[in-house]
Amino acid sequence: MRDFTSSPTNLVGFAVSTMNARLLDNVELVEQLSTLGWPVVIVNQHTTQEGKLDPDAEGMNRPHMQVIQSAQLGLSHSRNQAMEGLQKHSVKWAVLCDDDVTLDLGACAALASWLEGDAPTSSWEGIGAVTTRLMKSRTEPWRAYQKATSHIVGTGTASLRRIQFVNSMELVVHLGALAAWNVKFNPRFGLGAPPVNGGEEVLLMHDILRAGGALITTPFAVRIHPEESSGQVLNAQAAFTQGAVHKTVFGHPAWWGVVAVFAWKRLKSGNWSRVSDYLRGGAWASRQA
Repeated sequence: MRDFTSSPTNLVGFAVSTMNARLLDNVELVEQLSTLGWPVVIVNQHTTQEGKLDPDAEGMNRPHMQVIQSAQLGLSHSRNQAMEGLQKHSVKWAVLCDDDVTLDLGACAALASWLEGDAPTSSWEGIGAVTTRLMKSRTEPWRAYQKATSHIVGTGTASLRRIQFVNSMELVVHLGALAAWNVKFNPRFGLGAPPVNGGEEVLLMHDILRAGGALITTPFAVRIHPEESSGQVLNAQAAFTQGAVHKTVFGHPAWWGVVAVFAWKRLKSGNWSRVSDYLRGGAWASRQA
C-alpha cells in the first residue's frame, strides 16, 4: 500500500465548513490541510464583507485547496457545497470537518489505505458512508465504540437507533454513491437552519439507508474535536430538534413509541416541559413532509 502521509491522493478529500473566516484561528488545522496535500474544499459562509476568507492567507494558497465564499447560511448548505466541490475534483470520499477540529494525520493515512484495499468488502458501490471515531483529545474518545467493524443496513428500528448516536464529525461520505442516489444534507436541518438547529447528519444517514445503501463503522480516529457544551443540554431548541429528527426518521406510527420513551425520561428527570417542545418539533416535521 502507498504511504498516504507523503503521497497526495484524490481518494480522500476534506470538506471544511467555516463561518466568517474563523478557520484562520485554527492554525493547526490549516497547517495540516496545507501540508498533507490531499484535496480540500473550504466553504466560508459570511455575514459581512469583513467575514470573507482571504484565499491568499498563510497556509491557504495551495493548489490542492479551494475556497468558496458563500452568503447563503446554514451548515447543510455549506457541507453540500464542499462535497460538490470535491466531486468536481474526482475525489471519492469526503472527510467532513468543522473549523474547530484537528486531524490525526496517521489515522487519515490508515483510513485511506483501508479504503483503497484493506477494507473487508469487495465493492464500495452500496456503501454511502463510513464512520470513524471522534476524539476529545489524542487519548480520550467522545463515546464508547465497538472494537469490531460492523455494517448498518436497512431501516429497521435497530439501524435507526444506531444512527442517532453518530456525530457529523465521525462521518466520511462516499461522494459517488450519494450522487447516484441524489442524497444530500437536508437544508431544513442543521446549524443555522432555524428552528431545527441540528440533526442533519442523522437525516443524511437515514436517506442513505432508505436508498438501499449501507454504513460501515471503522476503528480509525481521524478527527479531534474539543469538548463543548453545545448539544449536551436539553433546552427547548434541542428538544424541538430531537422531535423533528425522530418524527422524520421513525415516521408514523412508530414515532409515538419514541415519544413515550422521551416523555418517560423527562418525567424521571423532572424536565417535563421539554416534552411539549419535542412534540412541537414532531408536528413541524409532519408539516414539512
